Amino acid sequence: KQWYQRRVAITAGDNIADQESIEHLEKFPSEKTEKVIIGTFIFVFDVSREDMHFVDQYNMAETFIKQAKAPLVIALSKYDSFNCKHIEAIRNLTRKVPVVEVSAKENINVELVFEIAAKLAKHGPKSVAKMTVPTYEECFVNAQEKRQQISRLYNSLTEQSVVDKNVTWAEFRQFTKDNKNFQNYCELFGTRKARSNFDRHIRSLTIKWIEKRKKYRLRLCVDTTA
Repeated sequence: KQWYQRRVAITAGDNIADQESIEHLEKFPSEKTEKVIIGTFIFVFDVSREDMHFVDQYNMAETFIKQAKAPLVIALSKYDSFNCKHIEAIRNLTRKVPVVEVSAKENINVELVFEIAAKLAKHGPKSVAKMTVPTYEECFVNAQEKRQQISRLYNSLTEQSVVDKNVTWAEFRQFTKDNKNFQNYCELFGTRKARSNFDRHIRSLTIKWIEKRKKYRLRLCVDTTA
């Protein structure tokens, strides 16, 4: 409620507060709630933003680092769209706290942020003091290799288990539902892409079947003419 009061006061000072905001504040619950214990803060720093957006984030991060009474981990978000000219300033600011380079889009280091936060909450800052956090580039290379391997295994599964062009997706899915390679591919890329690759394989089988039939009929014609 105190935060909301400050927010309304700020917006009122900027002449953009409206009566609806003030009325909402009056309806805000005033009953005492149970005490909430915060074990760790996760500060998400969007490195794709520039100019004033960067300054706002930087100032807020600096305040958090100085005033936070619980351990703090900083997630440098959207690292796949890294466009920040102030990387040295960020490194100097975050020298004393764990920093993780994250990309939710590429699914890189997202889980690591929460793993570090959990360690901080349970064991304190010393638990991650000597921990080496992998960079985005390292994780990106590993993720690419993992994607390629999972794709190869799924494609191999499709080619080996489907040799008839009349096999349907439902039949293939039922046959491979417990297969680890199928599950890993669907988990990483989604069922829609798995279906798309299956359909591509079926088209390939159909084309081979048509070519085989053409060659067979051509031989029949040659034999008949002879």
